[in-house]
Amino acid sequence: MSKTWKKCLETLKDTVPVGQFSVWIKPLKAQEENGTLTILAPNDSAVSYLKKNLKQKIKDVIVQHDKNLKILIGVVGQPQTKKQHTTPLLDDYTFENLVLGNANQIAYGAIQQIAENLKNSPYNPCIVYGGSGLGKTHLMQAAGHLVKEKDPKAKIIYMP
Repeated sequence: MSKTWKKCLETLKDTVPVGQFSVWIKPLKAQEENGTLTILAPNDSAVSYLKKNLKQKIKDVIVQHDKNLKILIGVVGQPQTKKQHTTPLLDDYTFENLVLGNANQIAYGAIQQIAENLKNSPYNPCIVYGGSGLGKTHLMQAAGHLVKEKDPKAKIIYMP
């Protein structure tokens, strides 16, 4: 990994929201050669998202660390193998770290029950809907962690 990119990741981790960092920036690879930093995304849709939403932020951080680098964004070459879909779970988003309030107590109980009894729960699948900042993402991530704890081979897909 590029030394410059390593420094940039530390800066971006502190300046980009944790969800955006984990999903869009952390999976990126970087190669530095002949004054060019090539940032490689896993697929075309990731490149499209980065160019639309994070390109300027990433460029600004790279310039902070090395203003002489030319920056390219592309797709990493993928071998022709069957894709395994995985969803990154954020380490801090567990039931133990969730702040309970009037707005999320019922959802908390329901989601925890589903995660503990995934195969037998009459409430699976479950859709959580609500306003911003009420803990929906935290609840879903916590459920994923609990399911993984109970069944490490379980496939977790989080769809915001």
